[in-house]
Amino acid sequence: MSEENTKDLTLDEKLDLLLAEIREAKAEVREVKAVVENLDARLTALESKVEERLHDTRPIWQRVQQQIEDLKIESNAHFASIEKELRIVNRQFEVFSTDMMKMRAEIRDFDERLAAMEQPAA
Repeated sequence: MSEENTKDLTLDEKLDLLLAEIREAKAEVREVKAVVENLDARLTALESKVEERLHDTRPIWQRVQQQIEDLKIESNAHFASIEKELRIVNRQFEVFSTDMMKMRAEIRDFDERLAAMEQPAA
């Protein structure tokens, strides 16, 4: 409403025009309020869905984490057991190798003594 448009109007016409503008502004505010309420309802619904899904997946995730932790503990125990067994096998192999070397030395000694016995006396 510019002053030029209302200059020739009577006071009642000016008030009517002002009331019409106020009604129009109120209608626009109602429309904006309805949009905001709709957005608020949608946001609330979305928040509820997210919270529900968190409740659904949180226990699953906690179980997965616990299972991973249990597997780590179990695998560490198995690795410790395997390391112990490997030390035992390694020691047994060392003993076996030593025994084999002694046996081969004795066999060589026997072979030399046998060869000496089999030689004709000169």
